[in-house]
Amino acid sequence: MSTAPPAEFREYNFDGLVGPTHHYGGLSHGNPASMQNRSLVAHPRLAVRQGLAKMRCLFELGVGQALIPPCIARSSKCFAESDSPAAISR
Repeated sequence: MSTAPPAEFREYNFDGLVGPTHHYGGLSHGNPASMQNRSLVAHPRLAVRQGLAKMRCLFELGVGQALIPPCIARSSKCFAESDSPAAISR
């Protein structure tokens, strides 16, 4: 009996793009790289380019690739009337 997965299965790599407020430095206490970078200026555009380059490399190697867009905070203008804090408190 074979333990290999059936041919219809495929591995996918899920990568998220960083958003405009990207900065991981200092957020992981005890992680040497995080602690060393906590006072440095972040470069979100460079981080996006690096992430896309990694995704392209994996894609070219035949790994399935899925993209998760950055989380964009919703402003109060984005809420529907029924979702507004005032409507919820009524």
